[in-house]
Amino acid sequence: FSSSPRTMKTGTLGLTAYILMSILSAVAIVLITKRLFFIYHFKWATSLLVLHQGSCAAIAWVFVPLGYVAQPKFNTLSLLGGSLGALSIAFLNASLWYNAVGTYQVFKLLTVPVIAGIDFVWTGKQLSRLQLLALACIVVGTGFVTVAEVELRVIGTVMGILATSVTALHQIMMEKVTRENQFDKMQTLLVYTTISTPLCFVIAAFTEPLTEVSAYEWSRGALAHLILSCVVFYFVAISMVVIVNAASPLTFQVV
Repeated sequence: FSSSPRTMKTGTLGLTAYILMSILSAVAIVLITKRLFFIYHFKWATSLLVLHQGSCAAIAWVFVPLGYVAQPKFNTLSLLGGSLGALSIAFLNASLWYNAVGTYQVFKLLTVPVIAGIDFVWTGKQLSRLQLLALACIVVGTGFVTVAEVELRVIGTVMGILATSVTALHQIMMEKVTRENQFDKMQTLLVYTTISTPLCFVIAAFTEPLTEVSAYEWSRGALAHLILSCVVFYFVAISMVVIVNAASPLTFQVV
């Protein structure tokens, strides 16, 4: 689902490596987070996300004074992109909370055609027949597997639609922010996580009992899992940035 000129900026081999990194890190973050939730009973997903986003921002900012990353400009476009990133996370969490897992997966799946539709309306980008056929096979196949678990509720449907729409816009906007500001991958990561972290904290303040979060007693095992999850989340985030910009938002969503 990518065009060759854009892919060549990273290189086919490099892009393949980032796709593999995305898959492996996505699986790893789920496994580590589940252990943190169910074994160590840290049950606050948005607060955990604040720690993940904040650690990514901290890593990116460390490279600025060292001269490895040029400090990016925070303009209106990047602020909008970062805000959409935080809202995307909030609505995805809400969709998971108010929907059955199967319904949640279906709404996530719908992000693929929504991205294609927005891309067509916004930029006039069209997919080839082969790409459309492959896309249809993915959507229908995944939908067939999960359709038996779909259960629609009003609030869940609303949250699912919002999650799908905002996530699609977020990923398309990330591509636009990077291209128009001529950011490299670390600058994009720095901008997005710096903006998203405080916004996610505000969301956590309204949706989770922060007094309980702050009172949580960190055992060595829990702390080790937290640190490991932050490291893995960095690879999740950086691979997303690279794939979205070197290939396309659609490619990342399919991956």
